[in-house]
Amino acid sequence: MPIFLLALTIRLLHLKSAYNMFIDEVTYSEIATNLASGHGLTSYGAPFDLHPPMVFLTLGAVVRLFGLHGHPQDVIFALRPVPVVFGSLTVVLSYLLARRLTDSRALPLGVAAVIALDPFQISFDSRVMLEAEAQFFVCLTVLLLALLATTFGRPRDGSNRLRTILTLLTGVSCGAAFCSKETFGLVLAATLGLAALCRAAGPRRNPLTVLGIGSAIYATSTLTVWLTTGFAPWWTAHTSGISRLVGTQQTTGFNAATTHVSLADRLLANLGDLAGTYLLLFAGGVSALMLIRRQRLWERSEPTTPREAVRSLVCVWTVAACGYLTYAMAIGSLEEQMYYITLVPCVLAIAAVVHRLRQDRLDRVARTLWSAILLVLLLFDSAAWSRIHRSDNNLYAQFFRWEPTHVAAGSRVSVTEFSAQFLLKDVVIGRWSTAEALKQNHADYILLNTELVRQGYGEGSPEFLRYLQANADPVFVAHSRSDGDLILFDVRALTAGSH
Repeated sequence: MPIFLLALTIRLLHLKSAYNMFIDEVTYSEIATNLASGHGLTSYGAPFDLHPPMVFLTLGAVVRLFGLHGHPQDVIFALRPVPVVFGSLTVVLSYLLARRLTDSRALPLGVAAVIALDPFQISFDSRVMLEAEAQFFVCLTVLLLALLATTFGRPRDGSNRLRTILTLLTGVSCGAAFCSKETFGLVLAATLGLAALCRAAGPRRNPLTVLGIGSAIYATSTLTVWLTTGFAPWWTAHTSGISRLVGTQQTTGFNAATTHVSLADRLLANLGDLAGTYLLLFAGGVSALMLIRRQRLWERSEPTTPREAVRSLVCVWTVAACGYLTYAMAIGSLEEQMYYITLVPCVLAIAAVVHRLRQDRLDRVARTLWSAILLVLLLFDSAAWSRIHRSDNNLYAQFFRWEPTHVAAGSRVSVTEFSAQFLLKDVVIGRWSTAEALKQNHADYILLNTELVRQGYGEGSPEFLRYLQANADPVFVAHSRSDGDLILFDVRALTAGSH
């Protein structure tokens, strides 16, 4: 309980202001509102079949339970505590998994502290997105499978019934992960497949049965979606999603031709806050390779002790997650949230290696070095948390506090990014991103995000931004450490306006 409360507090403080609104939050909160009001799995009047429904059902239940309504941004902020709770529970699950890796009390606490304080982990736990709930169910499945693996070979009265119940619970958790976000489901399916192949979780029937139950739940969910929204919308959404996943269609992410910023650019830009995360991901991948060698998984022999089983399971989980990320970086559609999939297993893989070194009578100097590295990492992440959470980085929240009293109803506003068009009320929205288009449509204002323009997202070009900076009047400017400036330009002097 103290671990959960600490992780929860870290995420809840300054939750509204620390992170800018993301387009996915706008979309997902709208879907949740539609579900709660009986309009089904729809987004702005059309079926939404790109992702499975589990997270939307959770969010919709919260909307219904608490009667959330009002301006879309108010619903978004009211829903942000939901992923916070799932992210905090993931910290607890990580601690429990680490407890099964070692008899040390300090190592599991170190694992929990690292995940609780990691700024990248917190950023996705703090937005209305799919990742936090999906990661929770993946971690829960791995933990339950570890419990299942550590009971084999110890028959006792009632053990068969207990095994059946535990297997069923693990399968249901697996199905929930599959129905939360399919990329997490793919990593979990690969983990279960590798666990069966290498006997990493005891008898092969354990992971295969869990995979079968999870697949049946996912199939049932998919069939339900077909019956409620139709097969054609689901097929269109999923063929497009699969094309982006395998890399044959590059329309989003760092590998897309329209994106002007590279992965290296983003890594360097975020180094001041996320250097610790980068270190964990790299060290976790290396640790997984070390575990493969130490556990001799290629021999496909069942683990001899419960801790060996958990180490082997963590190893195949990390390999599956890092393998997916490597493919996405090289060929697929790479987006920042994909690194979230790998963070928890990487931290656990590092813990497993440290435990093995401790078993090998790691000398006092080396233990002191590991402790010092952990302390520096926690201090670095604490400083990053302080910088992020003491700043008002929510550009859109600032804009929507200002806009009602400064922009007249009926004004014609061009939006070149993707969030404001769904949040602005009582104005005429357009997507005019050239000087000529502004004049032809008698625009009054244009809203741009400088970072999105620089990165190639949205419709504004760097040249167009420079034109506006030289010729238009910026009547609103908000700055964020990570998302640049959100600027509303008054262009009535250039276009003669709408009145």
